[in-house]
Amino acid sequence: MNESTGQFKKIPRDTSLGPAVKNDYVFDLCPASDGNIWVGTNGGVYTIDPSTLRIHSFTDHPLLKQLSGLRVNAIYEDRQGKMWISTISNGVYCYDPEGKPAGCVYR
Repeated sequence: MNESTGQFKKIPRDTSLGPAVKNDYVFDLCPASDGNIWVGTNGGVYTIDPSTLRIHSFTDHPLLKQLSGLRVNAIYEDRQGKMWISTISNGVYCYDPEGKPAGCVYR
């Protein structure tokens, strides 16, 4: 939203970026400490850079690609910067952006 005008701007989607971006149903938005906004959809997870409106899909990411096609209900960033991602029927995932292995923690 443009705070000076009070108007919302629709972010154009590139549906070739995978099922998460292609999906119309957004279940959660999580502003992260790195400035990106994490988006949970009926088809997975992606991020948006709010300053450029660039969308980053994780379809080729070694860990996060396993969320492709899953319904992501909620996303939370803890104090250590780890992203906790809950799915409807595939458990809770923990992702550490610093590269430490995480994966599915609870089923």
